[in-house]
Amino acid sequence: MPGTDKGRLRVTKWIGTVPAVAVCTKCQRDFRVPITMLNRTLDAQANLKMQFARHKCATVSEAAA
Repeated sequence: MPGTDKGRLRVTKWIGTVPAVAVCTKCQRDFRVPITMLNRTLDAQANLKMQFARHKCATVSEAAA
């Protein structure tokens, strides 16, 4: 469906084997794992996926405003 592509979640920073920071490939929004979840890989992954699923992409010009 046109207009529903949210891009992809790409991890940009790892702490050991734990994903710590990710970005939406479409709108470049950052998602960060809370410090309390950095000790468990599965919790960190789930948190990033949840943040990504809940966000709404803004165009790059809207995000800069």
